[in-house]
Amino acid sequence: MAFLDETSNLRLDGDGRRSVTTAELRERTPRALAQELSEYGGWSQDLAAVFAATDHPALLAALVQCWLEKRGSGSGNTHLRAIVNNPNLPRAVGENPMVAVLKGRPDALDPTDWQTVDVLLECAGNPLLPGQAEECRRQLLQLPPGAAREHLCRLARNSAPALAVVRQAGWYPEDEAERLLFYFLTRDLWSYAVRDPDGRLLRDAYRRSDVSTQAAIRKVVRELAAARTSAAGVGSRTAGNVGGPGSATHGGDLERGWHGFVTFDLVGFSADVGCGAVPAPVASPRGTRSGSRRRGGGLGNGGIDASWSAFGGGCGSAGGCGGGGCGGGGGGCGGGGC
Repeated sequence: MAFLDETSNLRLDGDGRRSVTTAELRERTPRALAQELSEYGGWSQDLAAVFAATDHPALLAALVQCWLEKRGSGSGNTHLRAIVNNPNLPRAVGENPMVAVLKGRPDALDPTDWQTVDVLLECAGNPLLPGQAEECRRQLLQLPPGAAREHLCRLARNSAPALAVVRQAGWYPEDEAERLLFYFLTRDLWSYAVRDPDGRLLRDAYRRSDVSTQAAIRKVVRELAAARTSAAGVGSRTAGNVGGPGSATHGGDLERGWHGFVTFDLVGFSADVGCGAVPAPVASPRGTRSGSRRRGGGLGNGGIDASWSAFGGGCGSAGGCGGGGCGGGGGGCGGGGC
């Protein structure tokens, strides 16, 4: 394959057909050879041996690119074996982080690059890459402060594996506005209620958020309402036994017996947060408005009432909120949030 390194620019003129330069051949040939690996042709086995040993930059690049394109379809297994067996991968410069993970070379990863986070999460959950989950998790737990860690915190809003890492490490976004959404969307309702005792920040965050984030907020609100409804018949008998402080599911404090409530009216962009018990909402007749709403009361059309007090009274001092939220002993509430 020495022609891949030739520098001449001779044109191969045929019978009136478009001529091809050697430069074009050098560009096309590695890709064509790598594609042939998945065609199960008569010489694909010989090609696999070539790709498993080559140190040619163009062939290595074509091998990695073809595998990245085909890995989800199952037709990239031959490429995967060649990558794993090739001693010249990962490349020193410009290597895809996924190859570094495959080869067990964490030193080749850039821990400051947010794309590294995406790759580590994908590899950890990929059944075609057995044995990678624990190492990928270890690498994620070692992320330094910066863009990559912030990206992981943002992914934790709707990714259970990302949330498990973030919870274990005790991380949260540096930006206060992002932190508020992080606590709410990951159902860490204790931390959320402390920072937003009157719901004003949630309302403002909803207004300025993109469509997908608004949908995520509405989803949590509905879950809170559903949790209150389903738990009302159970009472406090099982509340303290569901989940635990180390839970990394997106149930968050829904599974840790949070005694508070959140109400959120999407029509009026009004929100209310507190720790005390509130009465169960009474559904308004379809197509009617219920007028002005007090905490735990009716909502206008399109509103979502997520008042939730299924597990009884206010927050006790052991787990109470502070700073205008809830506090004090005996399960009482204080400040402006209750």
